[in-house]
Amino acid sequence: AIDSIGLLSVAKTPEDITELKSSVQKRGILCPVLVAATNKGDVWLIDGYARIAVAKELNITQIDAIVINVDTKTQANNLYNEINKIKPVIKTDDVREEKFRVLCVKDHDLPTYLL
Repeated sequence: AIDSIGLLSVAKTPEDITELKSSVQKRGILCPVLVAATNKGDVWLIDGYARIAVAKELNITQIDAIVINVDTKTQANNLYNEINKIKPVIKTDDVREEKFRVLCVKDHDLPTYLL
């Protein structure tokens, strides 16, 4: 359940989620979030803060997640920091160009944030 996922203190609050919210209302959440879980049962969100925020606004209580096992919250924080170091390296135009090449779909109605 979404309420059982902890938010790391190092994480940033998602900014504008209006477009994502509209897409989720039409299609649901398409990409799973990434969480780190300990043997004690603690679960920490690593990637997918905007999806979680939208899910909470839309009263969605369960979503798919990819789970990575960690021993401590410190390891979860480190994982979060490593993933977020990588994100800015990818240029938006490069990602979009690659997605256009992969999709090459006629008459799609995908939201712009997916393209």
